[in-house]
Amino acid sequence: QLEPLTFLLIPNFSNQPERNNCSRRICLGYTPRSAVKKAASLNRRQQQKVADRTNLLTDIRRCGYSIISAKELEEHSDKRQPRLMCKFDFEHQRPKLFKNEKLNILPLKRGQYVVFRDEGNRCYFKLPSVYENRRPTPYTPKRDIREFDTLAQGIYSSEQDAIEIAFISSLLSTFSKTRELIRTKSGRFGSNAFDLRLPGSDIRLQVDGSQVEVDGIFESHDCVLLVEAKIGFHQTFHVRQLFYPYQWLRPKLQGQKKRIVPVLLCYSNGEYQITEFAIGETIDEIKLLRQEYFVIDSHAYARSDIGVLARSTVVREQADIPFPQADDMDKVIDILRLSQRGFVRHDQLVAVFGFVPRQAAYYQNATRYLGLVDNKGQLTATGKRLLSERYRINRTEQILKQMLARPALRELLLLLEQRAFDVAKIEIEEIESAIARYRPGEFTQETLNRRATTIRNWLRWVVANCDVHI
Repeated sequence: QLEPLTFLLIPNFSNQPERNNCSRRICLGYTPRSAVKKAASLNRRQQQKVADRTNLLTDIRRCGYSIISAKELEEHSDKRQPRLMCKFDFEHQRPKLFKNEKLNILPLKRGQYVVFRDEGNRCYFKLPSVYENRRPTPYTPKRDIREFDTLAQGIYSSEQDAIEIAFISSLLSTFSKTRELIRTKSGRFGSNAFDLRLPGSDIRLQVDGSQVEVDGIFESHDCVLLVEAKIGFHQTFHVRQLFYPYQWLRPKLQGQKKRIVPVLLCYSNGEYQITEFAIGETIDEIKLLRQEYFVIDSHAYARSDIGVLARSTVVREQADIPFPQADDMDKVIDILRLSQRGFVRHDQLVAVFGFVPRQAAYYQNATRYLGLVDNKGQLTATGKRLLSERYRINRTEQILKQMLARPALRELLLLLEQRAFDVAKIEIEEIESAIARYRPGEFTQETLNRRATTIRNWLRWVVANCDVHI
């Protein structure tokens, strides 16, 4: 029996008391980056202990994989919880050694895992960029969801809230091209027995009784919709999250004509991204069939008379606040909403969005730069007003006004209007020049390019969410 080598990037702080009584006030950023770095350093030390005690790499180089137990994981990692050490839902969460040695890990049964060579990193599916060629479709629900007083309204901050609204509004049945869906299953349960071929190899192993977690299974007269849900738009996701429940469904539908529709449903700032996949016999046989964006509202696009808005906006540059390096504007708004639920620490944001720890600081700084929170981390009047807006278009207008109040962004938005709202016609050097003009001597060329890339993505966001008449 081979011994394990496993890793955990971010520890679970959920059992620790909230800092500064965050549950009683709306605030951001109470966890200093040093605390996250300290936790990461602890993880590295624990990982090294496991590495020193095992010969896992030698065995994987010899035969391509190693089967390990939860008991061994706990023993060789100084009592860390195995479930936390084996779950890397996003590609960048993989430990450094896994990246260097091209390894991945999958569950086989309760308390048993396989670590294996995955040369092409095929356990993760790379999704199309959310920054290009994206225009949401307005979706009018088949019944007015405002009549339900107990449903979440405005910006939803949990996966189940997002699924519930998509279900009740009939967005899920419309996307699935079927009649009325009925929710039939969700939660955690044991898998059935099925053969697992490891990606890029001929190695076959048996999965039986592994824990499966499903966000939602819905059924109609002609299809079964399998939903994996995420808050925020992502660059990658772990195929396991659809492949294992898909294997559970297949034998139940043998001999029937019902089709299985596996989808990844992502929700951010009032917008749905729904991606349908075709899943094959092995975990690396997955193909994107279609991806669509929706806003549940009769109006998806805000008014975009930038010239009029610019004339009525007071311009002020706040040089004491870091210039933004947070590419996804919708995620900036999502973070504000999560703060109302007490999600204020960097590790909490990492757990929700799946980004690297330093990005939590980038996004929180972006909320400060846009005047949505103050230097003490509390929501400003503008931030509160933005979160009180029920409809996405009104939040878009608020963000547009805040962008126009920053000189560099104002200059680039007016340039965007002059270039017929075609972001491709604005060179990255023009964006760099505008930033450098109002933040002279602040950045190296490399850093300036990263900031310019962020602003280019913000301009794309404006085009995607405003009525620009392209």
